[in-house]
Amino acid sequence: MKPLLMREVQAISTRLHSKEEWRDLALFRLGIDSMLRASDLVRVYLDEVIDHNGKIMSRCEVMMKKTGKPVKLAIGQETKAALELWIAARPTFAGEWLFPGREPGDHLSEVQYRRLAKGWFDMAGLDVRFYSTHSIRRTKPAEMYRQTHNIDAVRRLLGHHDVHVTSKYLGIQDEDALDLVDKVKI
Repeated sequence: MKPLLMREVQAISTRLHSKEEWRDLALFRLGIDSMLRASDLVRVYLDEVIDHNGKIMSRCEVMMKKTGKPVKLAIGQETKAALELWIAARPTFAGEWLFPGREPGDHLSEVQYRRLAKGWFDMAGLDVRFYSTHSIRRTKPAEMYRQTHNIDAVRRLLGHHDVHVTSKYLGIQDEDALDLVDKVKI
């Protein structure tokens, strides 16, 4: 699945904001910023992203379901703003899921998250055959690598143990390495 381009992220964010779909905007933005798998994103607790004063934290840590290991998150200003809008629009109680499901005590399901994401992609005019919730997870690491070429930093943020896994994940080819050679003049 393809990562989103920055203009596509902006288009989806703008449309969700204009429609005042605060949950969807917060879910989409946190998915981009956190780089979490769908299974982890829907299981984020409210208390994991807010401090004891009820403010959204810039840095936090969540436990990954797949690996059972913690991963650190950086929450950007646009995502903070989206989370604030969402949290203000819903009743909050300590220990609750950030994105609750239909039944009391349940979190938003991965199936529902996939449905929402397909709707966002369609709304932005994207061919939904090439995008999924995994596109949301891949967007920021792909852009970070494109801008910095710091694969080890990307590896750490994704929670990968091996740089080769991250290289495959990002789809780095020999041609990418050769492009770097062309940019460096000695």
